[in-house]
Amino acid sequence: MSDIYFKPAANVVTRYVITGRLKLLRPTSLSNGDIEGLTDIALRRDAVNNKPVLPGTSLAGALRDYLIQRVGQKGDLNQLLVKQLFGFNEQARGESHQSWLFIEDAFGEEAGIEIRGGVVIDPESRTAADKKKFDIEFLAAGTTFNLCIEFWEPSGNPLQLRQLLAQALLGLQKGEISLGGRKRRGFGECKVEDWQVHRYSMSNKADIVRWLEQDKTSPENGETLTDMLTLPSLPALNQPRSCRLQARFALDGSLLIRSAAVDPKGADQLHLRNAAGQPVISGSSLAGVLRARARRIVQLLQPQNQAAAFVNDLFGQEMKDKEKVNPKASRLWVREMPIREFSGSLVADRVQSRVKIDRFTGGSYPTALFDQQPVFQGEVTVDVTIQRPHSADVGLLLLLLKDLWTGDLAIGGESSVGRGRMQGQRATLTWNDEQWRITTRPDGKLDIDGERDPLEAAVKALKVSEEVSDE
Repeated sequence: MSDIYFKPAANVVTRYVITGRLKLLRPTSLSNGDIEGLTDIALRRDAVNNKPVLPGTSLAGALRDYLIQRVGQKGDLNQLLVKQLFGFNEQARGESHQSWLFIEDAFGEEAGIEIRGGVVIDPESRTAADKKKFDIEFLAAGTTFNLCIEFWEPSGNPLQLRQLLAQALLGLQKGEISLGGRKRRGFGECKVEDWQVHRYSMSNKADIVRWLEQDKTSPENGETLTDMLTLPSLPALNQPRSCRLQARFALDGSLLIRSAAVDPKGADQLHLRNAAGQPVISGSSLAGVLRARARRIVQLLQPQNQAAAFVNDLFGQEMKDKEKVNPKASRLWVREMPIREFSGSLVADRVQSRVKIDRFTGGSYPTALFDQQPVFQGEVTVDVTIQRPHSADVGLLLLLLKDLWTGDLAIGGESSVGRGRMQGQRATLTWNDEQWRITTRPDGKLDIDGERDPLEAAVKALKVSEEVSDE
């Protein structure tokens, strides 16, 4: 028996079982990784009840990344504590440790399904790239998941680990953590409500029995999550460096981002709408337009070999079939936003009939009558955030804002017939703890509230920039 190795039991003093109700605020892609199905990227579903599944691994990864981005190497809350909370495996050093968190897979109550189409645009021809059309299945906003997270509190440094966990869960509560795929294009936004905390002391026989029986009839008292976790205070987290632009635009005419027609008696081409019926400007459409224009701007201001690297660093690495490149996520986040009437109500539906003209006869082309249902008038907010921005990134963002503001840059399809133009009304730029407000006066000129020199310097930095992030 002396040769048998017994691993010592974890020295757990308290077990916490935390439950909450997660609600999706935007369409969310929780893919199963299977390419066989009705869509190219299908939802993950349970094999027994066919309900959508939020994997515990996805939620754990999102919580861990949220903390890693907001804690340093030192301090009351640091990255070493994050590794202890979520576990680690460092093969080079021969060290590993199991996570103190146990997150269950969650089944969802669907509020609907959205099928979104996507296509890769060739930057040279500005047309759809060959064999690059795809479809994604999304859970609609309003879908809910019942979360269950168990935390084993060790005897070493329980308070700090509990504080880390509370900060991560508060990030979910405040909607600062997105889930699923294509988060940087406005999908996966969510928040958690109705927290409940159940505490089981491992030094109390009655609590041990309650934990074994999964008794959840006696939740902790408290108005907030920190109260329920018996935390008197929380050390502040570091805020990641960012630059955020929020700009309000009025549609100048009509806008058409095509989506699949669902009514055989309806229009042949519809503007994109979410599951609630609201017309929207999708983050992927806006990001594609901004990337194409950014590429043209940077190519004019920088050498050809630097321009592509600059754009790829900001918008994400462009993947090409015949080139081996390392994937890199976009540092530019674009939110999906609804289009509303100026009164704040939903935009009214209007159908427009069009016909193809034979260029030789000047008459209508046979069997070429079609109907379109674009969005006419209304207003929309563009919400863009750059993570870890350089001055040149902000300068490029200002030039893109100028093109959108003046109607020079169109969004969606059929820009050649005047669709997709917008007029800027007001904008707010937040960067380096400073804020600038831009508004259009009745005479068409701009009022800028804030020091102009930093903005001018950012635009000039774009011309001489050789900054490419290594992160």
